[in-house]
Amino acid sequence: MNETKKLYQIKHNSQGAVPRHARTKHSLKMAGVLLIFAYLLTILGVYTVWLKMQIDCKYLKLDELKRQNYKLDVQISKLEADVDSLKSYDRIERVLKDSGYDMVVPDEAVYIRIDGQQESIMKAEGEAPRSKSSVD
Repeated sequence: MNETKKLYQIKHNSQGAVPRHARTKHSLKMAGVLLIFAYLLTILGVYTVWLKMQIDCKYLKLDELKRQNYKLDVQISKLEADVDSLKSYDRIERVLKDSGYDMVVPDEAVYIRIDGQQESIMKAEGEAPRSKSSVD
C-alpha cells in the first residue's frame, strides 16, 4: 500500500499539480487583481454620485430661472397694462383730477399752418385765414 501511495503522488505531481509556493503567488495575483477591480468600481461609483449631484444642481438652477422668468413675465404684463392705460386720455385726466390738478379746456383752439412761403393762423372752428398784418 505504501508503494501505491508513492506511485499516486508521482502521477499526481506529473499531471500538473501546483507546488505550494506557486499557489501562494497565484492567490496574491488574484487578490491584487480583485483589489484593483474594487478600486476601479469605487472610483466609478464616486464619479456616478458626483455626476448625479451636478445634474441635480443644474435642475435646481433651471427651476430657479423658470421662477424668475415667470415673475418677469407677470411684471411685463403689468407694465404693458400700465402703458396701455397711460395712453388713454380719460385715465390721464382722471389721475390728474385725483391728484388735485384741474384741467383747463380752452374756449377756442388755434392752429398755425406753415406753408413754404406763407404763414397763416386759422381758428379751429374753420374761420377764414387772417391777414399777415394781424399775425405780427
